[in-house]
Amino acid sequence: MAHSNELVIQKLLGTCAPECLDAPTLNSLLDEHAVYHVPGWNALSGEYRGRDEIVGLMQRRMQFLQKKQPRIKYLGTSVSGEHVAMLYEYEVDIRGKCLIWRANSVYFIKQGKVVECWLFVDDEEVFNAFWEA
Repeated sequence: MAHSNELVIQKLLGTCAPECLDAPTLNSLLDEHAVYHVPGWNALSGEYRGRDEIVGLMQRRMQFLQKKQPRIKYLGTSVSGEHVAMLYEYEVDIRGKCLIWRANSVYFIKQGKVVECWLFVDDEEVFNAFWEA
């Protein structure tokens, strides 16, 4: 059976599907002072504070994913108390070149709401090339 914090993240990820962003549900899963950290030096890199900025980030992310259509493979979840880590592998062809990288999102959850998320990638150059292409 899934841990309650894992269920929060599964619901959050369901609200951010590339085909449909459910902003009201996303807002309900975020602490009002939530912070998202996106690595690199690309169009999405930076620190996003509060629900409005995070929803804006997810809207831009969704639009980009619809356009680029990467193949995303779920690799696993780890849960420890207030932390949930989810690992994915991304693959996409851009200008005849296959880009592959892994991303690990680490969520911090308190009282059923996401208070912080750190995104880690194994190849920042490839990650940046994808979001800038």
